[in-house]
Amino acid sequence: MAGEMVRVFQTADSTLLPVVKSMLDGAGIPHVVQGDHAFGLLPLGPFGTGVTRGLLGAIVLVPLEHAAAANEMLNAFPEAGSGGAAEE
Repeated sequence: MAGEMVRVFQTADSTLLPVVKSMLDGAGIPHVVQGDHAFGLLPLGPFGTGVTRGLLGAIVLVPLEHAAAANEMLNAFPEAGSGGAAEE
């Protein structure tokens, strides 16, 4: 994947991330996930809160040309507001 990548989603919910990745795959939208390896660092799971939850989340990036389609699809999730190409 060459070109500018933009954030379209961020979550600390390890059960939500596979759903998001599957949706992007199904739509043919290339993506990269940063930080998903950190889910296992602390035994918080999807119930972690506060600063720790914000620091240990995963960020989903897509090429700029796919950002609008990805944002439209992912806006169904409450956490989608923490990402988004419009904020870049």
